[in-house]
Amino acid sequence: MHRIKNEYMKSKEDLFHLIKAMSKSEKRYFTLDAQKTGKKGNKYLELFQAVNGMDIYDEAKLKKKFTKSLPSDKAYLYEAILRSMRDYRSSKSRVAQIKEMILDANYLYERGLYSQCEERLREAKELATELDEQLELLEINKKERLLVWNLRRSGYEKQLEQLIHENEQSLIAIRQEFKYQDAYDTLLKEVVKNPDGHDPEKKETLIDNFQHLFTEKEGLPATAQASRKYFQSAALYHQLQREYDKVFEYYSKVLDWWDQNPKLKDEEFFKYIVDISNLLFICLRQKKYELFPELIQQIEAAPPLHQHDQRTVFKRLSLYKLVYYMNSGRSEGAKELIQEIENGLETYKISIDHNLPLIANVAILAFILQDFEETIKWANRVIKTKHKENRLDVQRAMHILYLIAVYELDDLDQIDQAIRLVQRNLAKRFEGKAGIFEKTIFDYIKKLHHASLNEEKTILSEMNSNFEALQENTSPEIRKGTYGLDELIMHWLKSKTEKITILQAIQLEQQVESSNI
Repeated sequence: MHRIKNEYMKSKEDLFHLIKAMSKSEKRYFTLDAQKTGKKGNKYLELFQAVNGMDIYDEAKLKKKFTKSLPSDKAYLYEAILRSMRDYRSSKSRVAQIKEMILDANYLYERGLYSQCEERLREAKELATELDEQLELLEINKKERLLVWNLRRSGYEKQLEQLIHENEQSLIAIRQEFKYQDAYDTLLKEVVKNPDGHDPEKKETLIDNFQHLFTEKEGLPATAQASRKYFQSAALYHQLQREYDKVFEYYSKVLDWWDQNPKLKDEEFFKYIVDISNLLFICLRQKKYELFPELIQQIEAAPPLHQHDQRTVFKRLSLYKLVYYMNSGRSEGAKELIQEIENGLETYKISIDHNLPLIANVAILAFILQDFEETIKWANRVIKTKHKENRLDVQRAMHILYLIAVYELDDLDQIDQAIRLVQRNLAKRFEGKAGIFEKTIFDYIKKLHHASLNEEKTILSEMNSNFEALQENTSPEIRKGTYGLDELIMHWLKSKTEKITILQAIQLEQQVESSNI
């Protein structure tokens, strides 16, 4: 038995990674579960606690304490955790309950308790139908047929005919669901490669391959899960065609779908968050900032139950709230959001090194609010990342933002240090990958640092003209690589030259864009 269990653990660190992935509530549940089994449970609980207490996995340390039995003990504990988590999840997941009901029905059937088996399958079937779980309905259908043949009640032939019909309907629904799942996966691959659509030749291929799926003749799918995939794939299809109004329309339909299927929202909350994030993204793309508060409130109105989902929601909500403040010119509640994110990072133990865009966006918001000390604090977290190759665009942007924030504080010693740090990293860490925007900003900050008050105005004016020319003459791909630094610097320059706040500069731009629509 131990030999088989060890096959599940290809790496010595599998158990460590499994335990570290568990939420606090899951660890608490397992601890209580293990304590019920007496001495044997306490032995494995001791190993569980030892591994859980490690920041870095140390096999040698464990061997000293648990001797030669460590490999088999680790394998047993690994399986025990998964068994416990199946129980934990079954109380929270209706899909897990369906699977358990089918297992119950199998046991009752084997014991000849056919009436009880039939009742269990009926309950499972009702729940599977409610959740549109077609694969589970097929499994239930097989069990029901066995019962019909064993019981052979009066009219069993009609029962079989009905079951055969239900089986055909489930197969049709599954084929339809996977047709749109296949379309979604194929289109998503194209979007990942080229988010802004294709050249004319590829666009024609796209139309030939997928247009027929989204015509009125094809019609909407009959089942819930297939309908959601239809709306999602239609949104991706129109994104590749650069028809962003259509993208917005279909992602809105996805969100309506969730409202019409509240039980599925409870069951698959993570997927709901992904879909509402997609709608927020297209709102950002179309600069529909006025829709952000309502969509964010929808997420907050349905808080997730599981800690994993809570952590995911926190990160996504934080990003979109930051994006809203960064682009809308609104400030009410912005400082509170920064503190909220600070607290959330600690509560959910979120790694800064693996969430650089979130940290960078806090620094940008602090910069927009002209809280330059706060800007430096958050930008420094990115600058000091251990993962030097992770999101170089974000790292470059934060070096420059840090430099400007230090300049704004007008501390001569600090600005000299900052110039040396940024110059060194632009030359070494980024190995020539820093773009023209970063280099231009760096050069101008050095000029401003050594300029007199009279010279500062001339330099800022020159910098503003050069940046306008850069924006006009630089490709979207290069500008995208600045992580929005090009636009942010223009707002900062406008605030400096016109003696207004950065927020006011953003608001003025919003007014101009609104008048041009």
